[in-house]
Amino acid sequence: MEKNSSTAPAPQTTQQAPSGAARARSSPLLAVARIVAVIFLSCVALLALVLNVAIARGDKRRLAVAARWTRKWGEWACGVLGIEVITHGPEPPAGSLLVSNHVSYLDIISLSSATGCFFTPKAELRTWPLVGMFIRLSGHPFVRRAAGKDLLVANGEVRRRLEAGRRVCAFLEGTTTGGDRILPFRPTLLQPAIEIGAPITPVALRWSASDPGAIVSEDVAYWKDHVFGPHVWRVAGLRGLRIDIHFGPPLQAANEHRRDLAEFLRRESLRMAGLSD
Repeated sequence: MEKNSSTAPAPQTTQQAPSGAARARSSPLLAVARIVAVIFLSCVALLALVLNVAIARGDKRRLAVAARWTRKWGEWACGVLGIEVITHGPEPPAGSLLVSNHVSYLDIISLSSATGCFFTPKAELRTWPLVGMFIRLSGHPFVRRAAGKDLLVANGEVRRRLEAGRRVCAFLEGTTTGGDRILPFRPTLLQPAIEIGAPITPVALRWSASDPGAIVSEDVAYWKDHVFGPHVWRVAGLRGLRIDIHFGPPLQAANEHRRDLAEFLRRESLRMAGLSD
């Protein structure tokens, strides 16, 4: 479910359960039903994506089709998982680079539902069951290493999508956090937007839950020593998850120094997320 609000305040992010409160219960039956539904809908979206891309003519048209079906998949997945998506601020302009903090793989689902953007996933996601196939076929550019030839290839793929009028989201922290901080932004993936003068939109993600026993850093964030399977199982059985997506004013970044720009974007994300440095 997605809503847009410029005034609705984000609830306080739950980092730990209140003293004496029990951990939020994850329903096994709900988890099974949701996981099966997400897998089914992902297969439907993947089939539709492949068929529509196959008949699309031209690179721009194929990228537009991929973006549209990525958004539909995100909307379906958020609906099935019971994630309430609240957006703040105007939707980023076409052909813009979105720069966001990163908490969980659920960020990708939620941002997909709100913008239909492309992402720059790590190369190891290629091997993830179903997820890896969907990423490959929907045209998201994998990043093997943030240096050398691999980075040049990734920047070229990002530039191609921006020039085609597609939105691309980059998580410049390079990893996930517990949602209570934003790490320094690595500036290298800003280069394609700077070179072509594409707008860059700062984004802040803030997760919360209506259940006081839910712990964002453990139940939503995917970091530290979390294992994917058990983490998905627990989060799929929870109710009342909410993400507030804050879109800042887009910046025209032509000729900007990317390190200074990265720091400015991080400060904007901190401000919108209500976090201190």
